[in-house]
Amino acid sequence: MFFVIGTSYKYSPLEHIELISFTRKRAAQARAHFMHSGSMNGAIIVSTCNRVELYVSAPDMYAAFSVIREYFCSWCGMENHTVIPYLYMHSGKDALAHLFRVTAGLDSMVPGETQVLGQMKEAFQESIADGAADSALEQWFQAAFAAARQLHGRTALSSGKVSIGSVAVSLMVSVYPDIHRKKVLIIGVGKVSGLVLKYLHKAGPAVVFIANRSYDRAERLAGSIGGQAFRFDELETAVRNADVIISATASPHLIIKHALMNKIVESESDTPKKRLFVDLALPRDIDPAIGVLSGVTLYDLHGLNRVIDETLSVRKQEAQRAEPFIMKKVAKIWEQYTVSEHAQARSL
Repeated sequence: MFFVIGTSYKYSPLEHIELISFTRKRAAQARAHFMHSGSMNGAIIVSTCNRVELYVSAPDMYAAFSVIREYFCSWCGMENHTVIPYLYMHSGKDALAHLFRVTAGLDSMVPGETQVLGQMKEAFQESIADGAADSALEQWFQAAFAAARQLHGRTALSSGKVSIGSVAVSLMVSVYPDIHRKKVLIIGVGKVSGLVLKYLHKAGPAVVFIANRSYDRAERLAGSIGGQAFRFDELETAVRNADVIISATASPHLIIKHALMNKIVESESDTPKKRLFVDLALPRDIDPAIGVLSGVTLYDLHGLNRVIDETLSVRKQEAQRAEPFIMKKVAKIWEQYTVSEHAQARSL
């Protein structure tokens, strides 16, 4: 039996997704735990800033679900009544349809975005490397990848090059029309920061600061764009100088805390500097409590939803048109699977 269990931005508050999200190391540990339990033939864990999902192949769906539920409860320290309401579960053909929709970007906060395709491939490859993906999961994921590529090639679903990075930069420009006079601080040098910088270059801010725990990486990235690198112990200085602060690290802890920002704001006397903070990390990098401080405007991943809704009408129309294409692919793959299963059953 094939099923998917998880949650996403559509069903859970950001705090809940944070609680059950997986780092790469923890995902590897979880896959080993699930496979060792003997209840699953394969398990692929997808953990992004907007969703946490487990795609599972198992002889007994309910036995496998029980292992997953117990893992979440023991790992997160959550009770069943806290975990269950936020989880969705699809099985069989419905699970396959969900996999195809997610991989194609039809279920994303930004409809049609292609970053999720890379994230799904990465999760798949990690499971393959660990021996945690059986032939059924491999077949279905490969088919979903092929369908996503076809869909994006044939439709305008990816038009406009909209991503979390571009939406963040659009928000910044809307707050600061004179962005060419403003200073932008990027915290973190990972993939999300790379997406932001791709669009930030076109916006043309006056100065870009880069801060990262590894100063060498910050210095290399800053040098490549003509920016200025800061060490993490210089973060207060960088924030003081910046008009826009965009944070996207993989840190499990807050990077910008309320105490730091309160100190900065209080030191600016009666007219605190106007600053825009955009938190693109999960778990969050920026303490939500700073949002009430004078001069501070704070957006997190869920807050960007409103901006996205205002800019993606074309993509949403294309996403609706893409549904029949996806469902046709799902029906074909599922029919092939059921025919093969029946043939195997008759041969026993």
